[in-house]
Amino acid sequence: MRSRKWLVAVFILISATLFIGSNLVSKSQELQPAERLSAIRKPPVVVIRQLESEGLAVPVELLRPAARLSADNQLEEYSCIVKNNTGKTVVAFSLAWTIAIEVAGKESSVRELQVIESFIHPDVQEFLKSSGVAPGAESSTESGPTYFESNASVKRLGVSIDYAEFEDGTSLGPNFKGASSQQIAMLREGASKYKEWLVQEYVKTGRSIKVVLQQLQNESIPDDLNFSNPHMKQGAYAYRTRMLKLYNSEGSVAIQRIVQ
Repeated sequence: MRSRKWLVAVFILISATLFIGSNLVSKSQELQPAERLSAIRKPPVVVIRQLESEGLAVPVELLRPAARLSADNQLEEYSCIVKNNTGKTVVAFSLAWTIAIEVAGKESSVRELQVIESFIHPDVQEFLKSSGVAPGAESSTESGPTYFESNASVKRLGVSIDYAEFEDGTSLGPNFKGASSQQIAMLREGASKYKEWLVQEYVKTGRSIKVVLQQLQNESIPDDLNFSNPHMKQGAYAYRTRMLKLYNSEGSVAIQRIVQ
């Protein structure tokens, strides 16, 4: 029914830059006004469903939703702002996107879960000072593209907070069928297993930090880990990326403190 290029941003949010490309047109090739208008597509409406609140402010609030179509069946991007109105840092959260489409006069919907994880592993917290979404702070999230079959058209979108986890381990949100918390747990498990593998490599090679750094710079995750779940593999990649950032900022001594 559809194909999708999906990127889960783990750790501190990574903003995605969309490359539009060159649009140079000579005067003889310029589009006529009617042609220009036909290329402009009205963005679909995005409806927000906020978390329930016992006070005046929504604890974790969604703001300024937006979406862009490149064709009736091609949703290029959809985004919103997440604001933390509590006094605790949000270390992980997920957005539930509902995309309503119409095919041959019949409407149906597709649910997409977007998970943002900033905790990933205690090493990240201790050495990289990852802070998630601090009290009063806002973070931008972006998803897409999502393409549907050629005779489908995107009608509207809905978005809500499915799950929000705080620094003290408490959480909010419906966490529908436990999908969000399970995915976050698998990301963290993948990071933990990759860290354990690095430690084993360090010990096995006579405590050689050089070998550990070589493994961190290897873009592939070792087959030895036998990750059957893609989220665990994403967690391993996320841990590896953070350790490389730590190495670039503090040198090999900081990595050695972690693996020894």
